Amino acid sequence: MHEIDYQDNQSNLNESNESNNEAFSESTNFGESSNVNDVTDAEMLGTLALESRISHNQHKKFAKFVTPKDSPIYSMTQKKRGKCVIFNHEKFEYERESRRKGTKYDEDAIKKTFSALGFEVKVYNDLKVNEIMEVITSLQNEEHDDCDCICFFVLTHGKIGDNVSAYDMTYPVQMIWQPFNSDSCISLAGKPKLFFVQACRGVASDSGIQGRSCGTDSDEMTYILPTTADFLYAYSTMEGCYSFRDTNRGSWYIQTLCKVINERWKDCDMLKMLTITLRKVATEYSSQHDELDKDRKKQMPTFTSTLTRDLYFNSKSAE
Repeated sequence: MHEIDYQDNQSNLNESNESNNEAFSESTNFGESSNVNDVTDAEMLGTLALESRISHNQHKKFAKFVTPKDSPIYSMTQKKRGKCVIFNHEKFEYERESRRKGTKYDEDAIKKTFSALGFEVKVYNDLKVNEIMEVITSLQNEEHDDCDCICFFVLTHGKIGDNVSAYDMTYPVQMIWQPFNSDSCISLAGKPKLFFVQACRGVASDSGIQGRSCGTDSDEMTYILPTTADFLYAYSTMEGCYSFRDTNRGSWYIQTLCKVINERWKDCDMLKMLTITLRKVATEYSSQHDELDKDRKKQMPTFTSTLTRDLYFNSKSAE
């Protein structure tokens, strides 16, 4: 079945139980294949405001940095790699026609790739907002001293303003990562914190442009890092735009990301692998549709990084 998921619901949180959401299904294809199902992760639900729900663990203020100040590469030699948490959403309480078919393929790809990197992968399916925050709070309060890093994937619908859908309502995606600022989760201070979001960020499409190529130290010292250092925020699409998912194979972005990591983790750092992923999604995929305004559309992933060093995944067996 070929479909595009998009919901338009202007109700607020208090009205979400009464809202009538509108869904439509459209055919899309990418590349040269005619047997694919590209759908968008866009959803309009009542949005949970970003408030003071994030607990702050401020009883400790002095962090132990495992990477020397002047090292150009993160130390990844702790006993454990760390947790890789997947919030995977296929079904939604009020959007019964907008199941994210094919997201299981993304979940499987992430589990395979990140388990091979040594992560302890935890999967949570179709959680409500309060359940998501319970998981986040529990992780925030854990001791991560023996871990190299932490990683999150959010696979869901989204809309403009970086609001994403839980089972029952939408919420600001910042609620996932803000609890891991260094002053709130001190055992992850100075360590990489990776966040990947597969979701729409609006309803705009990108037709692209046609062209052609032309031309051919280990000393200990005390230092201070910003509380927002060492984060990576990676999105499947630009702000305001659709993100495509094939119901038979998974999303363009997650499938490409996992394939690139599988092939290049031994010789590339994380940002290099992301750049390769961006290039492949941008150049190798486009939708095909019998309506001109939906035909041959492109997708441009993006990322924002406050990583202060190169991140390489050295060999480490899964726990």
